Amino acid sequence: MNQGTLIPVILITRLLGKRFKINNMAKKYVIVEPSELSSLDFSKLTTTSSSTVRYNVDRDRCLVSFQGNTPSELNGKTEYTEAQIFAIVDNISNGWYENE
Repeated sequence: MNQGTLIPVILITRLLGKRFKINNMAKKYVIVEPSELSSLDFSKLTTTSSSTVRYNVDRDRCLVSFQGNTPSELNGKTEYTEAQIFAIVDNISNGWYENE
């Protein structure tokens, strides 16, 4: 490989590296009980406050989201990708919406 082709390879490698870092920062979702909301540090979440969470129909579960490292308050809870959480909330039998 000559020096002329080395520079594009380095640039592509750096771009791909940044792309993979962005993918690692994808938003993650966790289902929690409303009673747990007061113990969450919303500065570590992409959900901005307890008033902006999405509740299920019965209001006994809600969604919070974050990017990057899992906040300690959510350790041990099931984390979902965007596709996984959409499959859950878009299925009427899971109780996240009702037919009108």
